[in-house]
Amino acid sequence: MEYAHGKTETYVKKNFIVSLTHGEKFDTCFLYTSFNKNAVVEGREIEVKDDGYFLLGYNEKLFQPTVRKMYTELERTKVYWLNWSSRTPNYRKYNSQISRSAITLKLLTYDKSGAVLAAATTSLPETIGEVRNWDYRFCWIRDASMAIKVIGELGHRNVAKRYLQFIVDLIPDKDEKLQIMYGINKEKKLTERTLDHLAGYKGSKPVRIGNAAYKQRQNDIYGILMDVIYEQLSKYSNDTENGEDLWGITKGIVWIVSHHWKEADKGIWEFRTEDRHFTFSKVLCWVAIDRAIKVADYSEKPTSWKSGHNWNRK
Repeated sequence: MEYAHGKTETYVKKNFIVSLTHGEKFDTCFLYTSFNKNAVVEGREIEVKDDGYFLLGYNEKLFQPTVRKMYTELERTKVYWLNWSSRTPNYRKYNSQISRSAITLKLLTYDKSGAVLAAATTSLPETIGEVRNWDYRFCWIRDASMAIKVIGELGHRNVAKRYLQFIVDLIPDKDEKLQIMYGINKEKKLTERTLDHLAGYKGSKPVRIGNAAYKQRQNDIYGILMDVIYEQLSKYSNDTENGEDLWGITKGIVWIVSHHWKEADKGIWEFRTEDRHFTFSKVLCWVAIDRAIKVADYSEKPTSWKSGHNWNRK
């Protein structure tokens, strides 16, 4: 807990095992089990003769778990995933790979906020022993939008709806620019720091938490996001609860792109050097305007977005 800052103490109680830390802040973690709790804590071998369970939780449970209750929860979980997976279309080729990929994308979504994480890990090195060990446990607008477009096309509409609501919640003011990435609970400040007391995966240091890239400007994100907005509004116009909000975001994106598309940025590669001009960013700025015009046409809105800026297509 707390990345091993401070000492973690573990206690065996009557109904559970609790671990707590007094490092940077106080925190606790609870483990419930039907097996011998002392043996679990001491790492002794456990002989399994009957059904049993382990239940790890952030908070103490109000009601004591039992094997029967845990079995029921397991079956409910299996039913949930069977139902969810059954909504993914079957394909003649690569069906198992497509199904597994869809499940992975779903596992990287956070139901409470709608965020889609780039990864569930931090500091796994691009090359063993190197220093490019980044924290990817955040929601990149570009990557998440790409994932949402795919998972939406596979028929999982609710995932896309929650993600677009996540976008709406991020922009309380009409003139607020999008960051390239956010935290799982819409955090905007993702200060990067290293944990020098940790050895890193196979000795690959440093171990990082946070990501300084959140301060970067990447103009391509607007095109990829607008592509998702257009697809959802055009396909599900009668089932879009936040349509007005998305139209407001669309107009805001057009304003930002029209004023900044000629400027250099960090690009999709996130170089930590000076800003440059990237073809990919320029093309995606065009995509942003193109999809915005299509949204306007579909919604029968005028395409004269701002005085002096007409984006009428030929």
